[in-house]
Amino acid sequence: MTEPPGAPAGALEPQAAAAGAEGPGAGAVRCALEDWRRDGLLLCLLPVFCWPALVAAVLTRPVMLAVLLGPVVLGVRELRAVRQVRCVLRDPALRWVPYEAEVVRPRLRPPVVLVGRPPRRLSLGVLGRRALPPGPDPRTGPGPSPEVRTLLLAGDPAAGGVLWVPDAGRLGLVRPVRRRGTGRRPGPGGSG
Repeated sequence: MTEPPGAPAGALEPQAAAAGAEGPGAGAVRCALEDWRRDGLLLCLLPVFCWPALVAAVLTRPVMLAVLLGPVVLGVRELRAVRQVRCVLRDPALRWVPYEAEVVRPRLRPPVVLVGRPPRRLSLGVLGRRALPPGPDPRTGPGPSPEVRTLLLAGDPAAGGVLWVPDAGRLGLVRPVRRRGTGRRPGPGGSG
């Protein structure tokens, strides 16, 4: 399969692209962003819904306060991601590029999407499973198995961007997966 002229490596040919390759409609994007924002707000408000446990934690076991406020941290992170995606989608030069991608769903880690050639590893983050349609049940299958999906990406696979999976009808913010050891700072002696 050859790449169309001017398209990133690994992009599908125009005739091989899905019917929605020009990108999701404005209404679908608006609904997906609103759902995502609502999910983030619900996470932030979760301690309010269980306020008796919050009061008991403050009075008796302050360590439990951290556990009860954990959803707030995740909710704020999701609201920040919604704001970033909204800024990306406002760009007039926005272009959705269709990719045939492998989705790997590790058991205890966020899903990883392999996009383009050479394959770029993109992570959907802690709550990224919400952006993908349900996959095979890991309890009945033999561990994390990749599944191939057609998805649309607005942005550069090397730097990350906004992901739209037509099957799920949801948006996701993808970032490159850091390799182990690349984010470390040099020690006091100057070398790692």
